[in-house]
Amino acid sequence: MNQREVNEFFEDLAAQFVILDEKQQRRFTKSVDNIRLEVLDVLETYADENSVIPASRRAQVLRAFDTIEQQLYATMSVVLQAILVETATWTIEKVNKYLARNMDAEAQADLVQAVVKNVVSRREPADELQLSDRLYRLSGDLTDDFRKTVRLSISRKQTINKTGREIKAAVDSREWHYKQLSGSESPVTYRKAIGEIAKKSEQVKAVRLHAGVKRSRICLGLSKENRHGLGAGVFLPEKDDDIYSPHPKCTSFLTYELTNEEGDL
Repeated sequence: MNQREVNEFFEDLAAQFVILDEKQQRRFTKSVDNIRLEVLDVLETYADENSVIPASRRAQVLRAFDTIEQQLYATMSVVLQAILVETATWTIEKVNKYLARNMDAEAQADLVQAVVKNVVSRREPADELQLSDRLYRLSGDLTDDFRKTVRLSISRKQTINKTGREIKAAVDSREWHYKQLSGSESPVTYRKAIGEIAKKSEQVKAVRLHAGVKRSRICLGLSKENRHGLGAGVFLPEKDDDIYSPHPKCTSFLTYELTNEEGDL
């Protein structure tokens, strides 16, 4: 197995991951959309015989959204955690199979857990926020949209059917945010898993970052940087954590640099 063959494997793996990532984004978005059913239940609970929520029940309805916010955060947390575990497991299994590396179930589970824990606990340099902070912010922002919509609908004495359509519009208006969150965290997990396996292989001296399809300024800069004198875009997986998360929704991918051009991994 030579360097060219290794490069081709990781290029193909990156293309496969794009498909997985897109499916995961749709799954995460659907999980958020499902909270609409909880909101509709709240509207029906407080509506009168004319399907209108009386102003006298405004405070009760708005307090109910405290529970909705908690449910939304919990749902997003569970689904996104499952996505990250899926990504780490998928990546580790495929790379180990290609490299013919034997890893028992317990060791693999430990590595998956370590990768996901690292991704979840990291803080982005731009804002110092962790994943839980982003989930709290997103669930809070969306629930605030719900409260605003319902508050206005009560003032207008409109039916809950029309309010339900406006709630859907509020969910849909933030679809980009849901996709960006999943579409950022899963690729970080993918790259981190590749880096962790590289650390454990004596035949891998470094990893090379390739700018993704978006050819962002940050990724292009990293792909040209010669940080350790090993060549443009070549980094050390144990030292260079910035290569795992260059920017939100990054499409860059990593390949291995072999210690020996004809080395057997």
